[in-house]
Amino acid sequence: MSMHGDEGTNYEDFMMSDEEDVEMSDMGFESDDDESMPKPEEKKNESKPIATPEDRQQEVNNELERLYQHGNSHLDNQNFEAARGAFMEIYSIASKLDDNAFLIWALRSLNELMLSCSVELRYNGISPALRSNILSSCTLISDFLIKKSTQIDETLLLKMLWESMTELFPSINVEILFESPKEKNNRPLIDRMQLQLDAIALFKNVIMIPKEIKSLLQTKNLVAKLWFNYFTTMKVDLSTSNFLENGVYNAFELDATKNAHISYTVLESLSTLLEVNCMEFLRTGEIEEHTQFQKHVNQLYSLTSASIFLSQKSDLMVLLNFSKAILCLLNGDRQNDNIVVTKFFTRIRESKDCFLKALKSFEEMGNNEKKFASLFHQIIIAGFIITSIILLKGHDNDKIDPFDFEQVRILACSPTVQKLHSIAEDFASLNLRKLYTSVQRVPEIAHTLHILISNLYRVAQWIILWERIAPVYSCISISDVREKLRIADSIDMTRDDLLTILMMSIMKGKAIVFFKLDLINDLIYFGEDYKVQLTTHPKENFRSQEVDTQNKDGPCEDEYSSAKLSDLEYANNVGMYVVPQKPKQNTIDSFFDGLKKARENVDNVPRDEDVGMVFNEFQPSNVAFSNKYNDLVELVASRLRSSAT
Repeated sequence: MSMHGDEGTNYEDFMMSDEEDVEMSDMGFESDDDESMPKPEEKKNESKPIATPEDRQQEVNNELERLYQHGNSHLDNQNFEAARGAFMEIYSIASKLDDNAFLIWALRSLNELMLSCSVELRYNGISPALRSNILSSCTLISDFLIKKSTQIDETLLLKMLWESMTELFPSINVEILFESPKEKNNRPLIDRMQLQLDAIALFKNVIMIPKEIKSLLQTKNLVAKLWFNYFTTMKVDLSTSNFLENGVYNAFELDATKNAHISYTVLESLSTLLEVNCMEFLRTGEIEEHTQFQKHVNQLYSLTSASIFLSQKSDLMVLLNFSKAILCLLNGDRQNDNIVVTKFFTRIRESKDCFLKALKSFEEMGNNEKKFASLFHQIIIAGFIITSIILLKGHDNDKIDPFDFEQVRILACSPTVQKLHSIAEDFASLNLRKLYTSVQRVPEIAHTLHILISNLYRVAQWIILWERIAPVYSCISISDVREKLRIADSIDMTRDDLLTILMMSIMKGKAIVFFKLDLINDLIYFGEDYKVQLTTHPKENFRSQEVDTQNKDGPCEDEYSSAKLSDLEYANNVGMYVVPQKPKQNTIDSFFDGLKKARENVDNVPRDEDVGMVFNEFQPSNVAFSNKYNDLVELVASRLRSSAT
C-alpha cells in the first residue's frame, strides 16, 4: 500500500516539476523579449515619416480605383444596383475634392453610371425603377457639366460623353422594321422614345460642351420625336423630318461627312428617314414624299460607297437595298411604265437584284423566328420571287428559278414561300383567275406590293394576248378579248387599256402578230395581211389646205415666209413607217452604224433644170420618201444662203 502511495506521490512530484520547468522557461523567454522590445514611452519619442499631400492623393486615388474595379465587376455580373452604388460612392468622394484629377474621376464615375443604365436597359428593358435611375443619372451629369465642364479637357470630355450618350441612346437601326407597321400605340417603343426625349431635355441648359455633343443630342432628340409621333399617330411628322433633312443637307453641302462624329449623326438621320419611309411603305404600299425618299437613298448610297466599314454593315445594307428595290417599283409606277416599254423590264430587273442583295444581307444579320415571321422579311422575299418570275416568263435573258436560291430554299416549308410557289405556278400556266385567287391568299403582301402585283397581272395579260389570242384568231371582238383577259369577276380590263396595249405594242415593235382595228364594229383583225404601209391620206389632206402667210398689202418678206406651213410640216415628216413596225436595233452602236451606211450611200443628183439652182441636195439611194428631203432643202434654201453670207 505504502509503495503504491509513494509511487503516486513521486508521479505527482514529477509532473509538478515538469510544469514548473515549462513555466520557468516561458518566463525566461518573456523576459528576453521584453528587454528587446521598446517600451511605450520610447515609441512616442521615435520620429514617424510625415504623409505628404501626394501620399494622401495617392491613397484616395487607390481607393477610387478599388471602387471602380469593384463597380465594373458587379456590372459584368449584371448586379446593376451594386455597380451603381460603387460608382455613386466614387462620385461622392471625388466631387468634394478640388483637384482636377479628382474632377476626372467624378466625370468618369458619372460616365460609368450612365453606361450601367444603358446595359441594364439593353438586358431588362424599361422599368419604372430604371427610368428613374436614368433620369437621375442624367440630372447629375447635367449639373456637373454646368459647373465643371470648363475645367476638363475638351477632348477628354468629348470622348467620355460621346461614349455614354451613344450607348444610352442607341441608334434605331433596321431592327425596328421587324415590328408590325400597323400596330398603333406600340408601348415598348413609345416608352423608349419618351424616355429618350425626357432624358435629353435635362441637358437643355448645358452650354459649355463640345459642339459634336450638341449636334448629337439634337439629332437624338429629333429621331426620338419622329418615331414617337409615328407610333402614336401612324403618320410621318413632316416638320421633324424636315429638320433632320436640313442637317443632312448642310453636312453634304459642307462636305463634312468625312468627320467621324458628323458622319455618325448624318448616318443616323439618313437611316431614320429611310426607316420611317420604309415603315410607311410596309403599311400602305406607298411613299408620300417620293422625291425626298429618292434623295435620301442616293445620299446613303454615296456614304456606303465611300466607306468599306459602312458597306460591310449588314443592317445598313438591308435598309439601303430594300429602299432601292421599292424605289424602282415606285419610279416605274409614277412614270406609268407600260409592259411594252423597254424600261419596264429594266426596272423589274433592278428591283429583283436589290431584293436579292437585301436577302443576302438579311442572312448575314442572323435569322430567327421573329424576323422570319415579320412582314418586312416576307415583303423582301415576295418581292424577289415575284420580280424573278416576271422576268422568267416575260424576258428571254432570265432563266433562273427563284426557288433555287439558297435564301429561298431554306424557307421552302414556310407558309409564305409555299403560297408564293402557288402564285408562280399559276403565273407560269397563265391562268389569270387562279393567279388572282393565289394572290388573295397573301393579303398583306398583295396590299404592300400592289404595284408589283399589278405588273404581274399586266405581264400575264400581255403574254396571253400575243401568244394565245393573236396567233389563233383572225378576227375577234374587243369585248371577247377583254373577257379572255379578265382577272376576276370584279376586275375587268377596260376597252381603253386593251387599245393602249395594242397600239403601244405596234409602235414599240413588240407586236408578235400584225393587226387591224375596226373601231366602228369593235373588231380586231390579226394576220400578215395587215402588214401594210401607213396611209398618207391624212397628211395629203392637210397638205392640200393652204395657209396664206403673205401680207396682202405688199410683197412677202422672204421666201421662207411665203412657204405654206403644210409644206414645211410635210417636208419634215421623214419618219413615216414603210411597215407598221419599228426597226429593231439591238444596240446603240448598231443604230449609229446604220446611220453611217445611209450617209455614205448617197448620190449627188441635180434636180430638174426648171427649178434652178439648188443648194447641194443629197438623195439617199433606195429611200421611198427621198423627195421630202428635196422639199425641205427648197424651203430652207434662202435661210441657208443668208446664214452663209
